Amino acid sequence: MPGRRRKYGWVIVRDFIDDGEKVGTMSSASPFMEEEIRSKGELFRIVDDDDELYYHVKILGDYMGFEPLDQFAMPYAGATTMEYKDKQGDWRRL
Repeated sequence: MPGRRRKYGWVIVRDFIDDGEKVGTMSSASPFMEEEIRSKGELFRIVDDDDELYYHVKILGDYMGFEPLDQFAMPYAGATTMEYKDKQGDWRRL
């Protein structure tokens, strides 16, 4: 539906490049959602072109998957890819 806003939230739960400085950085979701996102959200990881790991992020709600990359990790750190765990526990690119 055009113009419909997606309801989701994401939060960085592990920062591998800034000594943990960005842990807790989150989307525009309400701060009260942070604990729910941390406990129920799906884990993704964010990497660069050389497969260097930048962040672990959890996301919850009606999302496409690329929001943390597009909204934060690409413009801030130059990250390029998001990955998720498949059923076998291996990381796969979105």
